Amino acid sequence: MKRFIVATTLQLTLVAGFAQGTLNFANAAFGLNAPVFDSDRQTLLAGSIWAAELYWAPGVVTDTSVLMALGVPATFSSGSQAGYFFGDTRTIPGVAGGEVITAQVRVWNLADGASWAQAAIMPFGRIGESTLLLVTVTSLPFPPANLTGLTSFSIDVPISIPEPHGFELLVLLAAVGLARSRKSSKTR
Repeated sequence: MKRFIVATTLQLTLVAGFAQGTLNFANAAFGLNAPVFDSDRQTLLAGSIWAAELYWAPGVVTDTSVLMALGVPATFSSGSQAGYFFGDTRTIPGVAGGEVITAQVRVWNLADGASWAQAAIMPFGRIGESTLLLVTVTSLPFPPANLTGLTSFSIDVPISIPEPHGFELLVLLAAVGLARSRKSSKTR
């Protein structure tokens, strides 16, 4: 019996030692209600044309450029659950249960790209980002950690104003010069 208890304890310790951290990738759960809105800040995102992706980094970071996409996006619900995504359990590679990660939810319209990164470089790409949050991931026998601290956010549509090319700028300057010369010749 002693051998059984020692062997079982050793196995559980080894499994727990190699267990990856998990979290519940959803914006609605016990103690969490953070719907995502369109750019008008009133319309809830709805349907499979919108995706949400978990970006993360181990430990505590403040620079969003170091966050990595987990690579398993979720789409948004519709109807009475519009504004919410329910991505289920996500495993964070290389991070053990009990460790802290910095997380951010990034959303985008799939018409603008297959990933948030692609949509972010599209002119007028419809993207949004949550604030950074700290999540202590869990491992078995505990349930996945919720994204506690996630708050509602909305889509931003970046304004892209193209800069004139050299030839276009030259034509514009010539037109201004011509207009000035005509104006000055009329006043004489």
